[in-house]
Amino acid sequence: MTYYYFFLIFVFSILSFKLFIYIAKGKNLTDKPEYISSHTITTPTSGGLVMFLIFLPSALYFVYFVNFNNEFLPNKLYLFFICLTVFSIFSFYDDLKGIHPIYRLIVQFFLILISSPLFNLNEFPFENMIKLNLILYLYFYIYFINIINFTDGTDGFLSANSISFFIGIIILSIFENNFHFIELISLIILPILLSFLIFNKPRAKLFMGDTGSIFLGYLIGFCSIELISNGKWYIVITLISYTFLDCTTTLIKKSLNGY
Repeated sequence: MTYYYFFLIFVFSILSFKLFIYIAKGKNLTDKPEYISSHTITTPTSGGLVMFLIFLPSALYFVYFVNFNNEFLPNKLYLFFICLTVFSIFSFYDDLKGIHPIYRLIVQFFLILISSPLFNLNEFPFENMIKLNLILYLYFYIYFINIINFTDGTDGFLSANSISFFIGIIILSIFENNFHFIELISLIILPILLSFLIFNKPRAKLFMGDTGSIFLGYLIGFCSIELISNGKWYIVITLISYTFLDCTTTLIKKSLNGY
């Protein structure tokens, strides 16, 4: 992907987020502050829908219409696009209506299970222990998606963390002098996130909602599992250790305090 496409996606994203803010206000698609909220004014939400609607056709275009090396594409790549779409639509409905956490967990379980053929689970993380690897894969991916969701509560925080993660993926590809699907994901989502941060930095004019946090959780989890399956678990630890440990520690403390 050239700098031209990166810049084009960035500009188009800015215009799309501006339009979405206008539409969200008109349709009352907003997040009203509560007693535990970090914001004090009613703010448009579900900006993650724009992220998804820009990312999906961009990724499809580069995979199927640009001369992309199929050797580096995951097995049964169509499952990636199907699961990402269902996740995003389901999460957007959750933003609108609210879905019971148990139902959310069930849907997440099945979508992550459907996504499993995308990875070489013989190598994740233990060699030739497919059943154990499948259990660990399901737990890790579902847990990680929800941890990413939990970090979406402070203006600009999840956006900045995600930008840092995807920049790390691109730096890795530069050092290794190769290009895989996770690098393509990073190059497409980065200009979208950078443009979103303009509206999401304190004080936020737009929230991503569960639509955005679950969408990002699926992408970041996908990249992380792909790296672990290729023996690069140390890269994943470097990129996600702060988010993973911080949220896990907080959850443990809340559980011990009876929440």
